Amino acid sequence: VWECTFPESLPVVGLSDKLLDELAAIDINGREIKNAIINAADRASYEGLDSVPVDYVLTAAKTIRENQEVLENAKKNQYNRRNGRLIGYDTSKR
Repeated sequence: VWECTFPESLPVVGLSDKLLDELAAIDINGREIKNAIINAADRASYEGLDSVPVDYVLTAAKTIRENQEVLENAKKNQYNRRNGRLIGYDTSKR
């Protein structure tokens, strides 16, 4: 999916099969892959680069996944607070 999503007009430096495998191992969907590529291209443009280092793409993808985990945990915490439960609180020792 990653290889097909990179626009032909976007020069990505350092892209290898190994890095494509590393990107593929990150659990994000197609929309998020596209966003990671756009974020990496924006960062490269902001820094005045003519091409996008693959490390920027990898960092953007990892950040998107980390943010997903934070959001998922926040949703769980909110659910548990509404139901009167505290995460990590062992009620069996009362």
